[in-house]
Amino acid sequence: MQALKGLYEGLRRYVYSCKLNAMKRKERNMSENLNISDAEWEVMRVVWASGESTSQDITQVLSGKRGWTQSTVKTLIGRLTSKGYLQAREDGRRFVYTTHLEEPESLKLEIEGLLGRIC
Repeated sequence: MQALKGLYEGLRRYVYSCKLNAMKRKERNMSENLNISDAEWEVMRVVWASGESTSQDITQVLSGKRGWTQSTVKTLIGRLTSKGYLQAREDGRRFVYTTHLEEPESLKLEIEGLLGRIC
């Protein structure tokens, strides 16, 4: 009987937590799912690590790590730029990419989005 009470109490706290999270999402009125693919996360990690990167910098890292070509990397950069996660600044004949979204903030939003889908 005591085990059932403990299980009931844990379940009650979980449901309350889910309801509270749903209310917070409605209050903020924002999408917590960043809609970034696993491949796009790899590009974001390179930019976060360096602060700013060119497509050549990103390709150099990810070709060694993932075997990706410059074409693949540029496609991913284009997607991230169109989604607003990367910003491009022209520097001569090349573009330098930065992001205004900090890594801890993006991870927090991604976790909240995951919990929102589960709850």
